[in-house]
Amino acid sequence: MRVLRSVVAVLAGFGLLATVIGLATPAAMRAFGISEPRTFQMGFFLANLAYTLVAAVAAGYLCGRIAGKHEVAHAAAIGLAAIVAGFFTMRQQGGTQPGAYDMTMAGCAPISAMVGAALAMMQRIGRQSRPRHVKTPANRQTISQGQSQP
Repeated sequence: MRVLRSVVAVLAGFGLLATVIGLATPAAMRAFGISEPRTFQMGFFLANLAYTLVAAVAAGYLCGRIAGKHEVAHAAAIGLAAIVAGFFTMRQQGGTQPGAYDMTMAGCAPISAMVGAALAMMQRIGRQSRPRHVKTPANRQTISQGQSQP
């Protein structure tokens, strides 16, 4: 069951990342007047970088929440999948983009996914460290009368 949960976590996180990038890239290309992705333009690069970072943080967070434990390790799997997908994208485009563009896109997604997973991990640790005892009205009355709690 734990392995299945891990697989689902990584697939859900990578699916979110791929979906956001797949939907946002054509919209950004239209916004910047780019007809095909082989054309490099700095405004498009910055917009692409921004939504990739946000999508990767969200993907890492989702993955971490689903995984429940070892969040950063699961997000690293998303990062590895993003690097592999980026490699195939670079091969498909035939090296028409500047090398710094390709390296930046390939390097930022894994790190951002791990940041999102770290946020999920911090949230889990915060939930676990809170006291589980909840005062009910009966406990408040006992405490206010100066009696000790059982």
